[in-house]
Amino acid sequence: TSEQKTIIDFGEIQSNYSLKTNNFPVEIPPSEYIVCREATLKGTIFAQTKSGDGVIMPEKMQVIKPGDRVLVVWKGSDPVVVDVIYPATEVM
Repeated sequence: TSEQKTIIDFGEIQSNYSLKTNNFPVEIPPSEYIVCREATLKGTIFAQTKSGDGVIMPEKMQVIKPGDRVLVVWKGSDPVVVDVIYPATEVM
């Protein structure tokens, strides 16, 4: 078996939910890429602190949607959307 390379990439979700990445700037239909569970969750609790308080996730980071910039990991020819990404100044 040949080793599959893993590449970390950035991408954007298009209006039809297809994916375009920096390394592969052709629209990839939703049926052709994988999304991690965290990128599809809709809720308010981002993480629990030791004291039991929840850290609130900003509304715009709660669910994947068109226009979102995303972190993509390529395993061979399979793109996996890991999470939505934003500049830190936008979510503080």
